[in-house]
Amino acid sequence: MHAPLFLCSLQNCGFVAVLITLIREKITLLVLSVISCLITFFVQQHGGAVTSIETLSLKARVANEIVVYTNYIGKMIWPLDLAVLYPLRECHPDLKAMEKHEQYRQT
Repeated sequence: MHAPLFLCSLQNCGFVAVLITLIREKITLLVLSVISCLITFFVQQHGGAVTSIETLSLKARVANEIVVYTNYIGKMIWPLDLAVLYPLRECHPDLKAMEKHEQYRQT
């Protein structure tokens, strides 16, 4: 019940007009960001940098993210052995153990 009165008072001071202008500006940047993300994804996919779910399971991806973010937080606290590029390892030891466990469960 108080919301329309509140909005009317905001319109009087020009806040809503400024807010609408800011949203229009941000929508343009959002559209450009989405286009950039799509182009990057398709180029990476065409170059072979994106693998399918069949190649690397969702569990392995989640496990990799946990390991990577844990390492990242550790590097924030203790910045040692930093590099410009962090190439994907063939298989992290924790991921190997998890894959062996999955194979064992399937047999």
